Amino acid sequence: MHADRFSPEITDLLVDIDPTTLERRPERQSEVVSRLRAAGNEAGSRIAASLPAREGVLDEAAAEALMVRVHCEIQRLSEEFHHGQRRLELLRPMLQAIGAEKPHRTLRVVSRCRSRTRRR
Repeated sequence: MHADRFSPEITDLLVDIDPTTLERRPERQSEVVSRLRAAGNEAGSRIAASLPAREGVLDEAAAEALMVRVHCEIQRLSEEFHHGQRRLELLRPMLQAIGAEKPHRTLRVVSRCRSRTRRR
């Protein structure tokens, strides 16, 4: 089974914040692993299962360290592939064509993704 590209990623499940108190809530390792498996994310479920836990609750420091490593890798890839510059080069002619280069005009760019179902 392949992971649905709209399903939660491991970093979506490692931290749970109470919306009222803004305090971090403990994350049960078994819950994170089962949600990732249910979404078809076997690689993520293996990573979550390998994280240290105390009495079934994910270790906060280990979860945060993983999130920092993931963030740093995404940043490195973004810099390596010059994503920002490439998007600018792609969008600049379109923005100029519709007159959005004027400073007083706001333009909202929306991308629509379509879900694809893989058949075996």
